[in-house]
Amino acid sequence: MDKGIIKNLEINVGRAIEMIAYLKKEKSTLEKENESLRRRIGEFAGQLAEQKKALAARGKALRQARPDSGLQEVRDRLEKLVGKLAALEDSWT
Repeated sequence: MDKGIIKNLEINVGRAIEMIAYLKKEKSTLEKENESLRRRIGEFAGQLAEQKKALAARGKALRQARPDSGLQEVRDRLEKLVGKLAALEDSWT
């Protein structure tokens, strides 16, 4: 083969090796970011569960104080938050 072709192939193979190394590093970085985001989603889920309990307790207290207290509005808001969390979790899985 022509020396120019061989040299060109060597250059291209070298570039391909560099690109593979870069992509492996990028994959590792993205996996770390993904894991971090998953942890944050888990934290948000825990916070949401705590808020749900607090709202349930508050709703119970309001029901006992005033039976027509707007409990449905609280339930609707809570269901909306749960839906948003579920959509966020689905987008990362």
